[in-house]
Amino acid sequence: ASRLGRLVVGLAAAAAVAAAGTLLFSGDAAPAAPTQLPMRAWRRPLAAPPGSPLAHGDALALYGEEALIGEQCGNSAMLNDFSSKGNMELAGWWFNWTDDFTFKPLMYKDFVPPDSYWGFMMYGRGGISLRVKGEGTLTLDFGNLLGTPDSKVSVYLNLVKQATAGPSVLSQTVDIPYQDSDALTIAQDGKGIIVINRISFKCTTTTTPPPETSPETHDQQKIREAKDSFKRNHEELERAAQVAETKGKEHFAAVKLAEASEKVAREDREEEKELRQEAAKSEESARKQMQQEKHESQLLVAALLDVLDNDGSKPDGLDPQSLVATDERTKNESPEEAVVDLAKQREQLALQLKAAAKSDGDEAELAAAEEQLEQARKAQAEGKKALERAKEIERQLERLRRNETEAEEAAKNAKAQAERTQKDLEEAEAEEERKAKESAKAADGMKDAIQMMKEKKEERERIKRMQEKEQHIETTITTTTTRLNAGFSLYCFTLMLPFGYEPRLLAKQKDKKIGFYRCDHFTAFSNTTVWLEEDKWGEKLPVEVEVLDVSLAVDYGGKWHTALNTPVFNKIWIKVRDMGVYLGYDWVVKADIDTVWFPERLRTVLRRGVPLDVLSTGAAGRRLQSSERRLQVSDGCRHCGLSSSAGDMCEDHVRWLQRNKNMSCEAALAATARPPPLDCGCKCTKVEACDLSADPNAWLDGHFMKGDYMSLSPAVYINNCRFGLHGPIEVLSKGAITAFVDGMPACSFLLVQPWGEDKYLDRCMMTLGVTRVNIFGMLSEVACGEEPAPCGGSNVAFHPFKKSADYFACWEYANSYGHGPFEKGAEEQAEKDAAVL
Repeated sequence: ASRLGRLVVGLAAAAAVAAAGTLLFSGDAAPAAPTQLPMRAWRRPLAAPPGSPLAHGDALALYGEEALIGEQCGNSAMLNDFSSKGNMELAGWWFNWTDDFTFKPLMYKDFVPPDSYWGFMMYGRGGISLRVKGEGTLTLDFGNLLGTPDSKVSVYLNLVKQATAGPSVLSQTVDIPYQDSDALTIAQDGKGIIVINRISFKCTTTTTPPPETSPETHDQQKIREAKDSFKRNHEELERAAQVAETKGKEHFAAVKLAEASEKVAREDREEEKELRQEAAKSEESARKQMQQEKHESQLLVAALLDVLDNDGSKPDGLDPQSLVATDERTKNESPEEAVVDLAKQREQLALQLKAAAKSDGDEAELAAAEEQLEQARKAQAEGKKALERAKEIERQLERLRRNETEAEEAAKNAKAQAERTQKDLEEAEAEEERKAKESAKAADGMKDAIQMMKEKKEERERIKRMQEKEQHIETTITTTTTRLNAGFSLYCFTLMLPFGYEPRLLAKQKDKKIGFYRCDHFTAFSNTTVWLEEDKWGEKLPVEVEVLDVSLAVDYGGKWHTALNTPVFNKIWIKVRDMGVYLGYDWVVKADIDTVWFPERLRTVLRRGVPLDVLSTGAAGRRLQSSERRLQVSDGCRHCGLSSSAGDMCEDHVRWLQRNKNMSCEAALAATARPPPLDCGCKCTKVEACDLSADPNAWLDGHFMKGDYMSLSPAVYINNCRFGLHGPIEVLSKGAITAFVDGMPACSFLLVQPWGEDKYLDRCMMTLGVTRVNIFGMLSEVACGEEPAPCGGSNVAFHPFKKSADYFACWEYANSYGHGPFEKGAEEQAEKDAAVL
C-alpha cells in the first residue's frame, strides 16, 4: 500500500506542478496548493539540505584556487554551471528555500536559455545568495521570467537593493562594486521568477596567497578525492533511485493486473451462481406446471367422455391411453419441453371437447371448452418462453465455464508476475539503501576533509594574528548611546484603532518623546488616517499612520476570552516584511499603545540578557529536536469529542492528564487521541497542546531553546513570560521576522486554535525552529502574575495602563525611581563591555 500510495502521490504532484506553472506564467493568481508539493518517499534530492557540509558556502574549501572568487578574486566556470542545484551549491550559491520549483521547473524550459538558472518560491520570497571574496566589480546578468504586471526580481548587496528586473525581462546586466565578504542576493521582490544567466568579476585588488606547503597540497588533494567520491556516490544513488522507481511502477502494474484478473474470475463465478439459481427456480416452476397440465388434461378427457356418452358417439383418434403415452414421452425431455408438449395435448383435447359440445348443443360445456382452449394456448406460449430462457441460460453457463478456466489461468500468471516484480522491487530498494549509506559515508568523509581544511586555515590566521599582535582600540566615541546601541538598533511598530483612547495616548507619547518615539525607527499602523469617533468624525488622526487595507474588528474567545486577532496581525507582519524597513535594524519591537516601556532598558536587556552564542552561527546550546518541533498538519485539535466534556478544549484535556495523571506529553497526546467513548478523539501535536513546563529551557528565566532555522542573520525572539509569550511587548530579531513571514504557510494548521496573536506567534516560531530566549524581567503584567503599579521594578515594560493619567504616572515613577534592568553602576560596566565587543 505504501509503494502504491507513493506512485499515486507522485502523479498528483506532477499534475499540480504543471497546473501551477501554467497559472503563474499566464499572469493569473497562484493556486491554493500546499507550500511544498509531495515527493516520492524513495527519491532523495541531489541538493544538500541546510546544515549539511555543502550549505552556506562551506564547499568553497573544495576548490582551492579555482573556487568561485577564491583567494585571488578570479572568475570561475563553477559559478556559471547551472546544470544542477547540487553543482550550484558546491560552487557557493545558497538557496533560502527548497521545494519543487527551486531548480529549473520543467514547465518553463522553453522560455529560458538551457544554460541559465530559473526558479521561484511558490509561497514567499525566494532568494539565492553568494558570499564574495576580495574587492572589485562584479557583473551580473539576471532577469525575471514572470509576466504579471507587478512582478519583480531584485539584486541586493548586503541587503541594499542594487537593481530590479520587471515583468518578462529575461536579461538585464548590472555592475556592482563589492568588498571582501559582501553578500550578494538575487531575490523575488514580491512575485517573480528568478533568472540567472551569468556572473563575472573584475578585481581591483588581489591578495597574493601564502605559498602552499607540501602538506597543504596533500590536504587539498584529499579534499578533492573526498569531493569526487561524494559526487560519484551521489550520482550512483540517483541512478539506483531511478531503477527503484521503475521497478515500483512495474510492480504497481503487475499488482493491478492481478487484481483485475481476480475480479474478472470472481464476477464470473458470481454470475454463474446467479444463473444456476435462476435455472433451478425455472425447473421447479416447470415441474409444477407439468403436474398442472396433466391434471387439466385428465379433466378434459373426463369431460369429453361424458359428452360422448350422452350422444353415443366417440371422437376420432381419442385413446384413453394417450395420457400414459405422454408421460412416457416426457421422461426424456426437460421440464420446460415437457410443459410445451403437455400444453399442446391440452389444446387438442380442448378443441375436441369444443367440437363435441357444439355438436351436442351443450352451451355450458362449450364455454368450458373455450376457456380451457385459451388457457392451454397461454400455457403453451409461456412454456416456449421458459424453454428459450432455459436454453439461453445453458449457453451462458457454457460460456462462463470457458471464461472461468481462462480467468483462473490469467490470475495465476498475473500473481506470478506480481511476485517477480515484488522481488525485483525489493532488490532495487535494497540496492538504493546500500547506495544511500555509501553516499552518506562519502558525505561524512567530505565533511571531515572540509573541517580539517578550515581548522588549518583558522590556525594559520590565529598564528598570524598573534605574530602581528595588532589591537584595534576605538579612540573616538561620539556618544554613549552610539556605543551602547551598536548591534541593538530598534525598529518599533504598533497597531492603533482610529477611535477610543489609543490615538490620544499615542499622541501624548509623541509629544513627550517617550516609548515608541525613542526607537531608531517607528511605524504606527491603522486602517484609516481619520478619526472614526462621533465627536471627531473625519478629522485627521493626531499621529502619522501607515494605512492597512484590512478590517480591525475581531472576535473574542478561547479559555481566557481574549481577542482572536491572529489574522489581523499576520497581515501586519506581512506588511512589515514587504515594507522592508526592518532590514536596516537589528531588532523589531511590536508593543501595545497602553504598554509603558523604555527602549533604552530594552537595549540593555538584549545586550546583557541574550547569550552571545545564540546570536552567532554554529552556536552551542540545547537545540529543539525535530520530534519536538517539526509538525505534521493535524486535524481535530480543538474541542473534546466526549459528550460529558462538550465544549472543553483539547489543549486543556491534554494538560489535565499531564498535571493530574502524571503523564508525559507523548502519553497524554496518545490517550487524548483515542476516539469517543474512550476519550476525546483529539489529534494534537506537542506545540499545540502540551504543557511545556517539563522542559526547563521553556520556562526557566535566562534559559533558551536553540532552534535550527538557518538564515543569513540570527533568528531569535524573546519569551517575556513564564506562561509563554505575551503580546504587550514582542521582541524579535530581523532574521526572526523573515523566518516567521516566510514560514506562515507551515503554521497554517495552528489557525484553527482559539488563540490570540501572541500565543500563535510563540507556537509558530517553535514550529519553524526559531531560537527562543526567556527574559521574564522584560515585562511586568497582571496576566503574568505580577502587579505592575507603581512601576518601580527593573522591567522594560509595564502593562496595562489605558488611562492617560495612569500611563504617565507609571512612566514618571519608573523614570524617576526605577533603576532599570540592572543595578545602578552596571551601565558603566556595560559601556566597557560594549567597547570590548
